[in-house]
Amino acid sequence: MEIGLCLTWKNECRLLEEWLHSWQHCVTIIQDTTMLHDCLWQHRVQLVIASDLVVTFDEIRSWRVRVPDIDWIAVTTTPSYAWAEAAMLAGVIGFCALPASRARIEALLKHARLQRSCRLQALSGMQTTEAGIDLSQPIESALAYIGAHLAEHLTLREVSRIVYLSPSHFSRLFAQKVGIPFNEYVLSCRINAARTLLTETHLPIELIAAKVGIASASQFSQTFKRMTGFTPRAYRTLRTALL
Repeated sequence: MEIGLCLTWKNECRLLEEWLHSWQHCVTIIQDTTMLHDCLWQHRVQLVIASDLVVTFDEIRSWRVRVPDIDWIAVTTTPSYAWAEAAMLAGVIGFCALPASRARIEALLKHARLQRSCRLQALSGMQTTEAGIDLSQPIESALAYIGAHLAEHLTLREVSRIVYLSPSHFSRLFAQKVGIPFNEYVLSCRINAARTLLTETHLPIELIAAKVGIASASQFSQTFKRMTGFTPRAYRTLRTALL
């Protein structure tokens, strides 16, 4: 697994890096928010272990919306019930106090692998379970619907109808809440799902294109290269070599 360490404590960071390398993980030391932004948008990591002194829970929540397939583990030196509750509400898959034991970190990573495995099975099996619609949270419901129907043709008008908003109001609200326009978000989700399938399965590129809702293999290759800088085949070769 490719893991980013976003910590302020040098000793703890060094120790975690040693443990992660011993478990055959690839580790990136994230030194500032600019590097964090690049790592997340370019999908250079699959999991981030972050200090609450570096990344706030509001920021984690925002990143979870933008790149939902990257997981987070929150760490702190001042744990409390309120902090743990806030961490869970932010959408992290695990949290712990520092200094942490090797066994605790190993257990968190095992849970992270299980979560990724479940998502991968859903992607590769093209499971399209219906996402519940909560009219009090239309954008959250829209995001869940998009995630559950990536293999389908998704339009702003269709999804706005699902959450009972006019297309114009939905478009403004979506961009305000998510930070990017609807079409850009949907395309980002398709490419992020494709990255996962290219890295963690041996599915043919043509089938991956269909699974993420892109009409043809040629269109998929062009779009993927425009957004990542690599063709799907080159990306798969590179990521396989890194793992």
